[in-house]
Amino acid sequence: MARIAVITDSSACLPAGLVEDLGIHVLPITVHLPGADRPDGDHDLPSRVYQALEEDRPVKSSPPSVAEYLAAIEDADAPAVVIVTPAAEYTAMTRNALLACELATKKTVVIDSRTGAAGQGLVALAGARAVADGEDLDSAVSVMRQAAARVDLVGALAGLAPLRRSGRVPSHLLERPRLTRRSRQAAAAGRDARSVFRMRGGAIEPLARAESAREALDRLEEQWQAGGGPLSSLGIVFHGDAPDLADHLARRLGRESIVAGFSAAMGIYTGRGVVGVAWLTPGRPAP
Repeated sequence: MARIAVITDSSACLPAGLVEDLGIHVLPITVHLPGADRPDGDHDLPSRVYQALEEDRPVKSSPPSVAEYLAAIEDADAPAVVIVTPAAEYTAMTRNALLACELATKKTVVIDSRTGAAGQGLVALAGARAVADGEDLDSAVSVMRQAAARVDLVGALAGLAPLRRSGRVPSHLLERPRLTRRSRQAAAAGRDARSVFRMRGGAIEPLARAESAREALDRLEEQWQAGGGPLSSLGIVFHGDAPDLADHLARRLGRESIVAGFSAAMGIYTGRGVVGVAWLTPGRPAP
């Protein structure tokens, strides 16, 4: 029996192999498609979500409930539990986990990752590795809190419509960066314009407008370089049904990176084609 169980949710970008190897328990988000509710994690669900979005059909999701968090805590084969959630500004998961923590009979700690997706995955991964290395609860929690303070994430969206439609992200965080003349021309010509953003500290910050996927990768690499990416101890390249772009970005970064696809639940808010990288920068807490 493990001494500490690490629980997160299916919006975290963690490959199944790592989840299994480190014993991370992933609670599924419920995806609401027209006519059907499905647990996040079904293999064909992302393609169904992207298709529904492209056809402008309603797709929503529900986070794990208080009861589901509580059941996961009590069912965990460990006397202590740590739950890693997305930033409280993005979803009700932190609140639900905290309420479950109050009801639990086991020692339980909730870590707000202050980010989401691959950034959240890095926080959970850092904690799970600390547990695997034999750290006690206080030490593992300290590792995860430090990771949450250091995590950085930049990405490029093919469009903002899914985020706006979701209603889960405050509108002032989704204002488009000012378009350059070249970007306006690219958009008018129907080229692959992309919105580059940063996610950290509970905020989504628009960074730039790229007129092509190639330029978006340039901007992502620049942000990674400027943010200490080459010195990072841990990183995940992520994508939403865009494995070729993700592989290209990983090669450009010039180091071994975990490459992970978005779950269906994350795809609801980004749409098809998102690509980016999350990393932990040594010794420099994110503001």
